[in-house]
Amino acid sequence: MKTSFATLLLLGLASSCGPTDLVEEPLESELAEHEQGLSFGTVSFSDTFDPDWEDQQRAWKRATWLQNGTQMDPSRAFTSDAGRLVQVVLPGTPYRGGSIETVGEFGYGRWQARLKPSSVPGLLNSMFIKDWDDRQTPADGNDGLKAEVDIEFLTYTFSGNTGKVWLAVHFDGRQQYGTLLPLSFNPSKAFRVWGFDVLPSQIRWHVDGKVIHTYNYPTGKIAPRYEMFFNSWTRPNWINGPPAVEGRYEVDWVRFSNLVTDPDCATGVPSTDGTVCCARACGRCGGSGCSGLPGGSRNCCSGQILGSRVLCSGAAPPCVLSP
Repeated sequence: MKTSFATLLLLGLASSCGPTDLVEEPLESELAEHEQGLSFGTVSFSDTFDPDWEDQQRAWKRATWLQNGTQMDPSRAFTSDAGRLVQVVLPGTPYRGGSIETVGEFGYGRWQARLKPSSVPGLLNSMFIKDWDDRQTPADGNDGLKAEVDIEFLTYTFSGNTGKVWLAVHFDGRQQYGTLLPLSFNPSKAFRVWGFDVLPSQIRWHVDGKVIHTYNYPTGKIAPRYEMFFNSWTRPNWINGPPAVEGRYEVDWVRFSNLVTDPDCATGVPSTDGTVCCARACGRCGGSGCSGLPGGSRNCCSGQILGSRVLCSGAAPPCVLSP
């Protein structure tokens, strides 16, 4: 039996969970190789989808409405005896699936979920964020910026020991970027930890602790007020649905960690010209011999930090204060 908790941001509640609740693989150390000034805090939201989650949870909405032409219903988004979220897409027509979205809104940070999409062709199983509704204005339920970041599994692409995953970014409700990324494994054969980092000017997708793709975008296009979704749906166009038999998408757990920022270089050492913030361990920032300081050139040399284009408004040192 797993111990479940969900941090309810709207209610201001917080909790923590033990290491057995999360992930056994050394994911953070591998992702750290790509950090370049990024720092993430402790887990601020998590759900392990224990049995009877449907009757106890308050952190999610289970959809009862039409999404992308597929009718959603709570009976097709439930937890199994194994303690996993299960979303079902039924065969035939009308198109019928399952979907959940968070009650709370989130900011810049790292999302990770241990999940396994269906092996049945003709489904789309997804993990995504979308600024659908600004929850600070409850009178209007459709007034978000419509920015979106997707991991979408097109199950018809799975074959043998390979597959593909669709990674996309939307602004103002329109797709800005998308790529169908080939994989050296079949996502439906095993649970893996999938995720993405939502940063002020970049999205980084990762699986099992390794960054697989990045996309840079104009600052401000994704505001830190969005909801998190898991959904499962079908249609003939693009997805090659509906499925011939029932398909099931399983999510073991999900978690979110906030991005740590330092816009004033309070935790680092500023350069004399005020353009960059070096790591505190450097002792000083930039100048002759900076590569020999503790932390090396990546943390202590102004030129390399400027070249990273990592802004302190969205990251911790080393970062750029004034480009």
